[in-house]
Amino acid sequence: MLSLIAQENKEVYSSLILENDPEVIKLEKDLSYYYMTASNSYLAWYEGYTNKVYYKNLLNEEIINLKFEKGRGPNEILSLRGLAIVNNHLFILDTQNKKVLKFNLKEGNFDSEMQYGRNRINYITSSNNNLFGKGASRNGIYFEIDFDKEAIIPLKNFLTEEEIIELTKNVFRFEGPFLANSEFLVSVRKYEPTIFIQKQDESFVDFQYDKANFEPEYEVNEYGMATRPPEKVSMRLYSAALKPNSTIVYLVREGYTEKFPENDRSTLYLYDFALKEYVGTLDTKVESIREITTNDKYLFIYDDKNFSITRIEL
Repeated sequence: MLSLIAQENKEVYSSLILENDPEVIKLEKDLSYYYMTASNSYLAWYEGYTNKVYYKNLLNEEIINLKFEKGRGPNEILSLRGLAIVNNHLFILDTQNKKVLKFNLKEGNFDSEMQYGRNRINYITSSNNNLFGKGASRNGIYFEIDFDKEAIIPLKNFLTEEEIIELTKNVFRFEGPFLANSEFLVSVRKYEPTIFIQKQDESFVDFQYDKANFEPEYEVNEYGMATRPPEKVSMRLYSAALKPNSTIVYLVREGYTEKFPENDRSTLYLYDFALKEYVGTLDTKVESIREITTNDKYLFIYDDKNFSITRIEL
C-alpha cells in the first residue's frame, strides 16, 4: 500500500512511501519489453526482439504467450504499436497493416480483426468497455473504436484543420503515452512538457504542465516533414498512467526542468491535471523505470535494467 505524507508548505512536494515490499514478476533477461497494459484481471506486454505478446492472469501466476505470425494475413502482424484490454479481450494495434486484432484471453487464441482504412491511428487505449485510438488524421485526433460494428468514430476535434495538417508533418510531436479512464482521455507528449486532456463528453482542456528550459528542435526535410526526433531536449516523458478515480497522472520522466533539476528514473512524479500542479513523488525503489500502467488496485512498473515488473498496491 501507499501512504501520503502531507506537507504544509506547498513548495515542498508530498512524498509517497511504500508500506510493504511489492511483488516482483521476473522476466527473461536481455530482451526488450513495450506497451505494458493492465485491466483488473490481466496484465499484458510485448517483447520486441522475439515479436511475442505475453499476458498474465492476475488471479494466478501463469504467464501465457499469445501466438501469431509475422505477415499480412489474418492473425498476422507486421508492426505492433500498442495493446489494450477490454473485458477478457486483448486488442493489438498493427500500424503497418492498418488493423486492430482481437484475442480472447480466457482461451488464449485469436478472435478476429478489423481494418481502420485511411484513418491514422498510432496509439490505442481502453476504459471500462470502450476502446479508443489516437492519431493525427484529417478527420480527428481521438477516435472511439467500435470493433463489433467495425467502425472508427471521430470524437469532437479540438484542433483546426490547419493545425492537424501541421501535426501530420511532425509525428514526433504527437508521440507519447495515451491514457483513458471513465471520464477523461489524456495524451502526454514525449518530447515536450505538455498534457492534453479531453473529457469523454468532448469538452477540452490544454495546458503546459512544466516549463521546459528550451523548445526542442526537429530536423525537417525539403517538404517540411520532420525526419527524426529531437536530439537535444530538456526532458523526455517515457510513460504515464492514471491514478484510479482521480485526476492524478503518474509520470516517468528523464531529464531536467525548472521544478525538477535532477535526473532520476526511480522516481514517479504525480501531477494533478485538475489542480494544474504537482502533488507528490513516489520513490519506487525500482532501479530504472521504463513503463508503467495501472488498474483499479495496482500500479505496475517495468524495470528495463533488471528485467522485471513490480506490482504495487495502491
